[in-house]
Amino acid sequence: MSILSWNCQGAGNTETGRRLREMQRTFFPDFLFLMETKQKKKYVTRLQDSLGYDNCFMVDPVGLSGGLAVFWKNCYKVEVLSADNRIIDLKVNIGSMMFFLTCVYGDPVRALRQLVWEQLSGIGIGRNEAWVVLGDFNELMTNTEKMGGPLRNESSFWDFRNMAHNCKLAEIRSSGNWFSWAGWRDKIWIQCRLDRSFGNDEWFQLFPRAHMEYLDMWASDHRPILITFASEQSVNAKGRFCFDKRWLSKPGIVDVVKRGWCGGQQDIEISLAERIGRCRSELYR
Repeated sequence: MSILSWNCQGAGNTETGRRLREMQRTFFPDFLFLMETKQKKKYVTRLQDSLGYDNCFMVDPVGLSGGLAVFWKNCYKVEVLSADNRIIDLKVNIGSMMFFLTCVYGDPVRALRQLVWEQLSGIGIGRNEAWVVLGDFNELMTNTEKMGGPLRNESSFWDFRNMAHNCKLAEIRSSGNWFSWAGWRDKIWIQCRLDRSFGNDEWFQLFPRAHMEYLDMWASDHRPILITFASEQSVNAKGRFCFDKRWLSKPGIVDVVKRGWCGGQQDIEISLAERIGRCRSELYR
């Protein structure tokens, strides 16, 4: 299972479209969260179709800025609990497994971010089930998450830290370049860790191997982040086989199917069910 989050700085941009298609071919995450889509419903619906997602929930931009969208596959039953231009809070079911997914776009105006932290704290106070929180928070935990420009006063980080503490959230371990945003401010090149993900204790108990990767920066001044996770049960036990349509674009897929279907000359009398089973085994391998 996987979730990809990206502040794309405009989903209608040609380069952004290329980047989205490239990530879809490479990862095809189960959930895709986009911030700053800057697009109305008609365009986002077309984007959903082109990327191959079954479902979408979006928040319209305000004027020429903002806009959020979450896409997901049909194998998940998703309930939208609340949504505005900063937070989309979801309840996700897959089989007997349930967790909460909260997608966050922190306010670019520092003076208004506390309202977002208060909203998250209000959600987290009564949340005792598995919960993952991710997105572009537009905020730092410490000065070590910033390169370039003047150091910030230590007290400026307290509100964000307190929100994470009050919600009992811990960072999901990550790899890659964590300076997820880069840009010029007052003629100074600055890099910051604005995009990240958190989980509560129940999340890490359910998905102890959860991992986040910072991807390459392209077509936006933000890096996408990819969170991958699997329950211990699905790691240790062979689960139900599901065909993954991403395989269709992979080199050699036809040879794999032929190898499973045809086998050797001695398999001329093999039954249809057995052929399908052998194809499944080859694809699984």
